[in-house]
Formats: sequence, C-alpha cells, structure tokens
Amino acid sequence: MQPLWGSAVNKMKIAFRLIMGITLAVLLVSLLFILPITPVSAKKPLTVTIGEDVVFTQYNMRDSKFEDDPNNLLPWPNKKRAKAGRNMAEVWLSTGPGEAAVARALRGVRFDWDFGPYDWEEVKDLPLRVKIDFYYFITAQYVKDFGSSNAGITHSLFSEPGDPWYEWYDWIGYEPDEPGTRTDTVEEEYLTTVEGLTRDGMGGIIFEVYCQAHSISWPHYSCAHVVLGPIEIEFLP
Repeated sequence: MQPLWGSAVNKMKIAFRLIMGITLAVLLVSLLFILPITPVSAKKPLTVTIGEDVVFTQYNMRDSKFEDDPNNLLPWPNKKRAKAGRNMAEVWLSTGPGEAAVARALRGVRFDWDFGPYDWEEVKDLPLRVKIDFYYFITAQYVKDFGSSNAGITHSLFSEPGDPWYEWYDWIGYEPDEPGTRTDTVEEEYLTTVEGLTRDGMGGIIFEVYCQAHSISWPHYSCAHVVLGPIEIEFLP
C-alpha cells in the first residue's frame, strides 16, 4: 500500500495537469478569437489592398429610417421597428386602421482601395471574385381591398463599369399579389473587376431590407430581416 502522502502528491499532480490542460485549452480558444480573421476592421476606415484577398466579417455601413407611404399619407403606426447593427438589419410594421408607413434599414461595407505602387490604369481591370453569404426572412400579411403590405430584401454591388449597381432581390406582398412568408439561406458569387466594384472612388456591397404597410379597416403586418455572413473579395490570377 502506498503512503497517504504519496497518493495526495499524485492527486495534486493530476489536478495540476488538469488545470494546465484546461488553461491551455482556454488560451487556444481565446487566441482564435484574438487572431484577426480579416485584415480590415469595421471599427476603422476600411481599406482593401490591391492583390490581397479579404474577408469582411464586420461592417461599417448602416442606416435605418421610417418614411411616409407615398400612396397613403397617413400617420405612422406606434408599432414599428427599423434597426441595423452587428451583422443584421431588420424592419417591421404593424398598422391599425388609418395608419401607414415605410421602414428601411441598410447594412454592408464601403471601402477605399490601396493601390500600393500602382496607378488606376494598371489595376482597374484586375479580375475579382465576390462571394456573399446571408440568411433572410420576409413576410407580408394583409387583407385584399382593406389595405396593403409589402416586404423585400436587396443587395447591391457594382457590375460592369458605368452600369447601375447589380441588384439581387426578393419581394413578397401586395404588389406581386403574394401574401405570406419566405425565408432562405443564400450563397452568391460574382465575377467582376476592380473598376466593376468601384464608384466615386470607393467599393461597396450593401444590403437593404424594406417593408410597407397600410391599413384601412384591418390590421396589417410586414417584416424583413437579414443576417449577413462573410463577404469575400478574392483577386484572381
């Protein structure tokens, strides 16, 4: 039989090793969060260096607001929301009789280019691959002939030089005569150039959520919500 003190020492060694193991595990996990996932941060002006791939996981572009329904100039409802923050944007409206409004929210990235030793003419035709992942939810509930509601989501980026922003969108509600709810997880990929992703000297990839509701004699409801995943810009050979 081993002495009691020897057993106690062994237990202390085992406990020490266990504590060290846990400490190292916590340290490694902490380092995963501390190490930069992306070479840019939304907490400072965003810059993309020519030739260096980047993955945006934080976003520096946001806005939210309410507007009059242009077709129904009525008081706004008390039950309304328009918000953008972190990696999401959300709007919703719940209108009672005699109420109408529009709600919008934006989320995304705008960035400057760092050309390094090159000039614009040398870099503008460099090919890029843009990858975008996101989840969205839209719903529009209304009673036909007693009001209306619409909801939609759009994301935009520049396509060919001189063209308008390319827009991916989904829409539901009164105008397409499609009440109900739709939700999806989307992975999009686009091939473009530095110039194709540039306007007014800046690059940008922006999401907008939109909803509208107008009630004559029945409560109506609309909502649009988006959660952004990584936005990747890859320089092709």
